[in-house]
Amino acid sequence: MRKTRVLYFCVAVSAIAIAFLPSPHRTSARPHPRANLFPVTRAQTLRRPAAEVAKPTGSVPDLSGIWSAAGLPPELRGRKDTVAPEVDQADFFTFRHSPYPMQHWAEEKFKYNRDPDNPYVEGRSELSPSLVTCAPEGPTVTWQDFYPFEIIQSAKRVLFIFEANHEIRQVWMDGRGHPKDFGHNWMGHSIGHWEADTLVVDTIGLNDLTWLDKAGHVHSDALHLIERFQRTNDKLWLTITFDDPKAFTMPWTARKMFQLKPNWDLEEGVLCEDRYLGRSIPLN
Repeated sequence: MRKTRVLYFCVAVSAIAIAFLPSPHRTSARPHPRANLFPVTRAQTLRRPAAEVAKPTGSVPDLSGIWSAAGLPPELRGRKDTVAPEVDQADFFTFRHSPYPMQHWAEEKFKYNRDPDNPYVEGRSELSPSLVTCAPEGPTVTWQDFYPFEIIQSAKRVLFIFEANHEIRQVWMDGRGHPKDFGHNWMGHSIGHWEADTLVVDTIGLNDLTWLDKAGHVHSDALHLIERFQRTNDKLWLTITFDDPKAFTMPWTARKMFQLKPNWDLEEGVLCEDRYLGRSIPLN
């Protein structure tokens, strides 16, 4: 009798132990090795309202995805003295291959900042705010980067996430206006709306601590940007209007084209990383 009770006891203990073992049907996939690096971000993502993660509706174009600067047509490549604005495109350094309509003080600043041999290539690096002080590039210079960017689109807002320094612009699409007391910062305050198939972004509140482009043009804290984004298949056209009465004699417009990169992921591009690490960073 005692042996029988001991046997029943062992069987019961074994059954309880087995019950607490993880079931092969309940075992979740192994977590991503980086999953525990961003616990707050993941929790915030789970709490987002449905409107924040919803896909764009069929009534407006879908701009989401990763985009990178498209190559210039052959006739616009290389050093150009002047290109007519109606056929011109922005490149990695300048928005126009013709003189900007600058106020006198802005023209003098540009003459000091620019490359002495060619006004349409990169300006003097020892004067560039982003290179000298590791300052953010601002919303205009970021369009000239070699780095890609990602658009995340919802009904409430459109996010632009730039690989370069992981800078972010958020464009509010919920009908709000610009706050009267916004002040000035690096990316400004952006609101947007749709005009047919074109996303129109209105930005104010930019400080004057950045260059307007990598060629060395400058702007003031009165800079007002109107950006129009229009998608055609796997191409994204940006038409940007610069309105800054302190720095320019009139508003003027430039264009740039981007290419969809469906198989790309954003990587990490840290501004002045070589200074933080104390050594040069090899290019991939």
